[in-house]
Amino acid sequence: MDFFRHSFAVHSLEQMVRDGMDIYYCLPVLSKYLGHKSLKATEGYVRLTSEMFPGLISEVSGHCSHVFPEVLQNEDN
Repeated sequence: MDFFRHSFAVHSLEQMVRDGMDIYYCLPVLSKYLGHKSLKATEGYVRLTSEMFPGLISEVSGHCSHVFPEVLQNEDN
């Protein structure tokens, strides 16, 4: 059941961003729709990876790249 909620949440967020909605506006809307009382509850459903959603990740990065520093992976680990 969680798989379906996760899939719905991620695809809905992706579509809203593609439609030009601000990511900061999308998350509270999605949270309310899912019946969550806080954004923290919604965060568990919208974990994204660049491999799964490269377009959405780059869109979000364009909005808040100054907040999240780039993390380089060390191939030795």
